[in-house]
Amino acid sequence: MITKFSNWYFSKRALPYWGILILDCVIVMCSDMLVYALNNGFLFTLEHLKPLVGAFGFYLLCCLVGFRLFRTYSGVIRYSSFVDLQRVGFAMLLGLLLIALAKYGFASDSWLIAIRMRDLDLSALLATALMWAMRVLVKYLYDTTFHQKHVKPVFIYGVKAGGVGLAKSICNRDASPYLLKGFISDMSDMSGHYLMGVRVYPNNAHLVEEMKKQRAHILLVSPLKNEAMRNNPTMVEQLLNAGIKIYMSSDMQEWNGKEPMDHTQLREVDIEDLLPRDKIEIDLESVKQLLVERCILITGAAGSIGSEIVRQVAQF
Repeated sequence: MITKFSNWYFSKRALPYWGILILDCVIVMCSDMLVYALNNGFLFTLEHLKPLVGAFGFYLLCCLVGFRLFRTYSGVIRYSSFVDLQRVGFAMLLGLLLIALAKYGFASDSWLIAIRMRDLDLSALLATALMWAMRVLVKYLYDTTFHQKHVKPVFIYGVKAGGVGLAKSICNRDASPYLLKGFISDMSDMSGHYLMGVRVYPNNAHLVEEMKKQRAHILLVSPLKNEAMRNNPTMVEQLLNAGIKIYMSSDMQEWNGKEPMDHTQLREVDIEDLLPRDKIEIDLESVKQLLVERCILITGAAGSIGSEIVRQVAQF
C-alpha cells in the first residue's frame, strides 16, 4: 500500500508551496494543543477550546513570520536536505522569540488566555521535530520506493574528495540514474564506517560478493583512483568476470580537485583503458616549435579523437 501511494504521489507534480505551508501550520497548531492538553489536562483544554484556538492562532502568526523569512515552504520535500531542516529550525526559533516578545513586551496574556512559556517552548520543539520528520519521511519514501524503480544501484571507488564529490552529484541531482549503495576504500581504517549514509567496504577478495548483495552492477571510479584501478589487474579481472561495469573519467578530463565533480563526466571503459601504463608527459615546447607558424591539416577532425587534436593544436 505504501509503495502504491508513493508511486502515485511522486508521479504527480511537486506539492505546491501553499500545500507545504498549510501542512506546517497544521503541525504547529496540533503540537500546541497536544502539549497544552498533556500539561493542563484534556478536560480543561476542551472547556477552553475556543480561546485556546484564538491564542494559538495568534502565536501561529509569529511562526508564519519565520516561515516567510526563511522560506521553509519553497523547497521540494522529496529533495529535502540538511539545509532545509536548518531553515525549519531557524524559522521556529524566530517564531518563539516573537512569541516571547508578544507575551512579555506587549502583555498578550492580558487579552488572550494565559499560556505558560514552558508550554509554548515544548510545543515549538515538538512542532520542529514533526516538521523534520515529515520531510525526512517523504524523502525516505521517494528514495526507497518510487526513486528506486528508476535507478541503478552503484558503488563508488574512493572515499576522499573525488569519491564524495561523485556521491553528492548522485544524491543531489534531480532524476539521477544512480542510487548510491556503498563506497570502496583501500584504507583499512575506513572499512566498516558509514559515509553519506552508506557503508564503506574494504577493497578485498569479497568486494564482488558485497556488491552483488546490494545488487550493484556498476562501479564509479573517483578521478583520484584512476591510476590505482589500472595498477590493480586482480581487482579489474574480478569485476569484469562478475559482469560489473566500470565507469571512469577520461584522461583528457583531469580534475583539479576544486570544481564540483559530476557523475555525468564518467564513461564506461573498455578493458584496453584499464591496462597499466606509464603516464605520458608531453614536451609542449617541442610541440610548439614543430607547429607554430605552420599550416596544419587534421584528418578525421569531426571524430572524438580528431576534435581533441584540433583543440590541442589550436593553442599554438
